[in-house]
Amino acid sequence: MCHSLTASSLDICHGNGWSRARPQELANTAWAFAQLHIPHLPLLDSIAAQAISMMNEFSAQNLSITAWSLSTLRYPYLPLRNAIAAEAIARISVFQPQALENTSWAIAVLKLRDQPLCDSISAAAIHTIGDFSSWELTNTAWSESTLLWCHCPLRAAISSASRSKLPEFAPMELSILAWSVATHAMMDQPLLDAISSASLASMTEATSQGLANSAWAWSVLR
Repeated sequence: MCHSLTASSLDICHGNGWSRARPQELANTAWAFAQLHIPHLPLLDSIAAQAISMMNEFSAQNLSITAWSLSTLRYPYLPLRNAIAAEAIARISVFQPQALENTSWAIAVLKLRDQPLCDSISAAAIHTIGDFSSWELTNTAWSESTLLWCHCPLRAAISSASRSKLPEFAPMELSILAWSVATHAMMDQPLLDAISSASLASMTEATSQGLANSAWAWSVLR
């Protein structure tokens, strides 16, 4: 099935079919191949070329999904990443929490410390932080820490929002949040105390990776 999908998509590429594709179709195709873990460069190159030519037609969701897909596939095409970053900055005020989280995760995975984009994501996230889910808070904190991009107002907002929603956090999310705090070596005692209490309550559900993350975090912060 995967082979057939790839072959059909390539037929469309060779027939210049992507020139008639809508942004959502491009984003969804990239997402599908990312979900299938198929980094097919000729297909991705074709999608990238068409996406760049119509980037101003992409919605915030299309932009974030495309960014997420490229990062998942470790696709290295810099012109497309730059085009997505420029368009995201221009329209960051309409990004919903999931789009902000997806975009921050995407640039963190590829180690792209685009300071204007990071600053734009931070400002938008602060204004909508109350609407972030536990996973969106965790992933945004992880992205900031992975890039060593220390935006103090954003960290304070994540800390406050996380403490109020901590009962909703899964054990893995708690461990990632602890890891993110420890990576910056920032002693956010109220958040650490809350994570500690919640982690103890869910210790029997934790995975080995979660336990390792937590152990590393507490050893760094002790």
